[in-house]
Amino acid sequence: MITSRYQKSIKRQIKMMESSSFLKLLEEEDETMLENFERIKDINRLGYLTVESQAGLEREGTNEQTGKEYHISERAYIAGFMPESVASSFIRFMSIHTDKIVQYVPQVEDTTYLPSELDVPLTISEDASEDKDGGETKVATHMSPALPKSVWNDWRKQCHISKKERVVFVECYDPKWNRHAMSCNGLFTDVFSVLNILVGV
Repeated sequence: MITSRYQKSIKRQIKMMESSSFLKLLEEEDETMLENFERIKDINRLGYLTVESQAGLEREGTNEQTGKEYHISERAYIAGFMPESVASSFIRFMSIHTDKIVQYVPQVEDTTYLPSELDVPLTISEDASEDKDGGETKVATHMSPALPKSVWNDWRKQCHISKKERVVFVECYDPKWNRHAMSCNGLFTDVFSVLNILVGV
């Protein structure tokens, strides 16, 4: 199911993920993902070459600039490429045997209008200030149902995938807010388990 050419892509992806520059970037962008890093590498070793993920954490605190209290809720998610032949089985298995949402994401022309208001919210930030009724909820990260071709191609190159390889882009997310992706029924746990069944040695 996974070609020798794609196996080379996997090896290059893991090498890139283990580089000091990548780890530094990961720490700057989302240091909470460091504790999940080994599982993400395992998922990549099984052929799901990832470009984005978050762990489904809940956080609260005080904004240093405004002094206002905030509350952040996340849905765990993961997104990236996999061989088309693996993706068909993966989407079916995940959809039937887990409670996670998984979908194929098609390419569209760069000029296609993709309104962010129609995206799936993945992170919300609630402003707990008293001067607003119930505070204000803002969507911080979201998942689009389609990818512009330029983004699709840039991410494919980032994952070292040959143009000759038949791959598709797949997004998965947890419908439950604040369920840690590494927990017993978490997203990363389910993704790893299903891929291990389908392609594990």
